[in-house]
Amino acid sequence: MTRPTRSSHHSATTAALLVLLGVFPARATEPTCPAGEITLSAGLLRATRNGAGADRLSAPTSNFVLPAGVSIDPGTEALSFVVEGDHRLLYQADVPAGGLVAHAEHRGDTIFMLRASPAAQGARIVLRHTGALYRLSARFDSLDLPALATAPQFAKLL
Repeated sequence: MTRPTRSSHHSATTAALLVLLGVFPARATEPTCPAGEITLSAGLLRATRNGAGADRLSAPTSNFVLPAGVSIDPGTEALSFVVEGDHRLLYQADVPAGGLVAHAEHRGDTIFMLRASPAAQGARIVLRHTGALYRLSARFDSLDLPALATAPQFAKLL
């Protein structure tokens, strides 16, 4: 009986890992409408009701990938952050073109942040771009969200 060599064991482990990687889906979602609307894959969408003018909405981690041939330029394009609940608009924040500013590159990521302005008071948006993956983090304070008097059964982040 022959004993497997270290290199044959390594090759079998590598092959098994490649098979597993091919089976599990990517942890980001491809846009449903690359011509403008991107449905984000959000790990968490939180709305906190504190009363008129004191509500908070946050989505700490949302991911998306763009298909081949589709690109965006966050530094020069406008952005709308939209939350729908049960197919009704709950909140929309519009960021004008140039509203996101490239701040730094960190470990290969390009990081865009919301430009400080009186209109952006109480808002924080960070978009990280690494290769094909985009990660969006957003928080909006000092809101009035009367449409969230009851929790929606279905929420969508665009």
